Amino acid sequence: MKKAIVLLLCSVVSLFSANGQFHTSRFSEKVSPQNDVRAIAFDADGGVYVSTYAGIYHDQGGGWKLFSGDKIYIEDCMIDSGGTLWLSVWNDGVYIARGGVLSGKIAEISDPAYSLFEDASGRIWAGMWRNGLYMKEPSGEWTRFTVKDGLSDNSLSVLSEDIDGNIWAGSYRGVSLFKQGTWHAFQNIPDYTVYALTPCKKGDVYSSPAVSATFDRLLVQLEDVSPFVERIAVYQYCGMLSKPGSTAATDHPSAERLYKDYRRWLDAQHWL
Repeated sequence: MKKAIVLLLCSVVSLFSANGQFHTSRFSEKVSPQNDVRAIAFDADGGVYVSTYAGIYHDQGGGWKLFSGDKIYIEDCMIDSGGTLWLSVWNDGVYIARGGVLSGKIAEISDPAYSLFEDASGRIWAGMWRNGLYMKEPSGEWTRFTVKDGLSDNSLSVLSEDIDGNIWAGSYRGVSLFKQGTWHAFQNIPDYTVYALTPCKKGDVYSSPAVSATFDRLLVQLEDVSPFVERIAVYQYCGMLSKPGSTAATDHPSAERLYKDYRRWLDAQHWL
């Protein structure tokens, strides 16, 4: 089986194989309508599964084929040590597939999972959106963890395992560590969103945060508009700006602070 390292997740999938060669595969509109890769998983036979906003695609060497319906937004996919394919379907829970056939939905999980992970002991982990973290023992028993159990947040964006077998969970409010059966939320680091966790050989774990910009930075963009523009009808800021109490709120302090600062500035602009 060829070993490969995924270098880029977007409309282009770039792989670096064991023989030192780069291979690039681009999804065209004819293959994937959304052209947006969310996750990649490899099976024991060298096949590749790619989840997108428009279903999951499979390539066993003969080209990409749609494995699911094309109206399904699949946030994450994973193949466990037993060869079972796990799929997190947005707004529809977690599904599994065996032998190339979808075999059912996990009854214990009704919400979409942001992240799917299998640790070295064979436990399956599913990090949820606002509903905590689920763990499946090899015996089949499921356990759910929330902030009441010590998690830093109930929305889990990424999961990882260090060389000592401890589980790390990145969330919208920092990092949590599962060690000797107990969760520990780190309070000595900034309250940020973590999108990636990487353990190193010495046992350290590195996290990749996403933090809302300050309003000063946003204001620079607004003031950089041409003086010939009389009125801004719509301004879309691609950042973490969240109105407190909104049904679509991120529940992140820095995102709410950014919204409040922006709102104060907007209310002072009488010319709008």
